[in-house]
Amino acid sequence: MILLPPNVRSRDIVLLFTLKGTILTAILPHIIMATIVGVIAASVEEFADYEFYAYTSFTALGVAISLFLGFRNNASYARWWEGREWWGRQVILARHLGRLLGILMPGTITGKNHWNQLSVGLQSPINGATNRINRSQTQVTTIKCCDNPHDEAPQAEIKARSNEEETAEPVEGVEPIRAVQSRSRSHKASRPAVDGDLVFAAATAPPRTALEYRRVILRLVKANSMALRAHLHDCDPKDRCHAWEHHLEERAKYLEPDEHERVYASRNIPDAVLRIMSEHVASMYDEGLVDIHGVLALSEELRKFTEVQANLEKLLLTPLPLPYTLLVSRSIWLYVIFSPFALASALGWYTPLFNAVIAYVFFGLEEVARQMEAPFRTQAQCLPINWLCRNIEISINEALNEDSPPPIHINEQWVLS
Repeated sequence: MILLPPNVRSRDIVLLFTLKGTILTAILPHIIMATIVGVIAASVEEFADYEFYAYTSFTALGVAISLFLGFRNNASYARWWEGREWWGRQVILARHLGRLLGILMPGTITGKNHWNQLSVGLQSPINGATNRINRSQTQVTTIKCCDNPHDEAPQAEIKARSNEEETAEPVEGVEPIRAVQSRSRSHKASRPAVDGDLVFAAATAPPRTALEYRRVILRLVKANSMALRAHLHDCDPKDRCHAWEHHLEERAKYLEPDEHERVYASRNIPDAVLRIMSEHVASMYDEGLVDIHGVLALSEELRKFTEVQANLEKLLLTPLPLPYTLLVSRSIWLYVIFSPFALASALGWYTPLFNAVIAYVFFGLEEVARQMEAPFRTQAQCLPINWLCRNIEISINEALNEDSPPPIHINEQWVLS
């Protein structure tokens, strides 16, 4: 994307002569061709003394081409802006996920124990509520069952009921309350605390703390953004083009070796990264680091990441209809080729210059529309996806209190990539 530097204003005279950020280099062959046609028309008019046709016949064609170019530019800009909106949502989701993990697992930013911090915050109200409930139950039991402390009949009846509950046959489909209590105690006992962190006994993978899970998920968010950038570029991974190799190195920085092999074997690499993230969310729930409400919140965020990717793929795989593009391009070529012969009788040797200006305007607008039609490529008018991915990386590193890479600025050609 081309941006004006802060020290250059849009009305400065320097913009008339600068080649930075201009479309002129891309359409220079078309301008040269139009100039040559103008020279031929002027030569025929000068030496052959032959008058072709009046220029008024090309007025309707020029108006039609202007309308076609207007519609084409509007459609291309709509695609460009939609791509910018969805990449903006990608940035929003990455930042929001970092805050959401901090809310669901307090203390992960500073490395404190989530369970200790949670228990300290809830210990006083829970203990107070428990004491009030116990006191009220004791008072009710004393009034109803023990009006006479020397009467042994109520106490014997209570003891008999307790024995009946213990010896009662189990009902099919209903788990006894004592079994539930025993399972609950065994579940709590299976989570011993070591060095102030909650560690779980896992047979397949080493235990992780809440802080480690937070870092892993946010690291995969960065990997997803890098993979999405490479996925949207029109480059086959089998071709090993330079852009893909660069993005492959960027993505490999945020993936473990086993994750990299699994992701690279997938057809849709960004979606494979999201699947790994969902597996980590499931592991967090299994290990008790988040409850079911936290899992639902994190699953909704992953769904939004998938929605962003699907809409970006829609723009990538659904271009403007080819006949619409061919109609505009062929109409411009016909106008540039035949109009000089109508202008030669009035302009003479100024015809090549005038035809070059016409070619610059028409072919320039057509080239800008062509570049904006595919906003994920690397041309100057396309979206600054590298800059957006760097913003995601900086936001996540700041959320983790880690060193951030330097931001990306416009280059010497006024291009923000």
